[in-house]
Amino acid sequence: FRARYEGDANPHEGLDLVSRDELVLFFDGSKSDDATGLVGCRLSDGLVQTFGVWQKPPNWPDDTPWRVPREQVDGVVDRVFAEY
Repeated sequence: FRARYEGDANPHEGLDLVSRDELVLFFDGSKSDDATGLVGCRLSDGLVQTFGVWQKPPNWPDDTPWRVPREQVDGVVDRVFAEY
């Protein structure tokens, strides 16, 4: 466990994930009217990468249901598993 300020003090500027890096993934999923997100953290140094955030657009009509684009989310999850 790390406090938020510890991550803020270590931004990993200029670093990128490399194929086959070992990651821990964090997924917060939702079906509708909420946000879904996928984030990875590299085990070797704690570098955090956001792979996707899906949420209802700000201009979305109130009377129109919105759902998370499941196929798009699945595609990103599949790509992350294949690459890392």
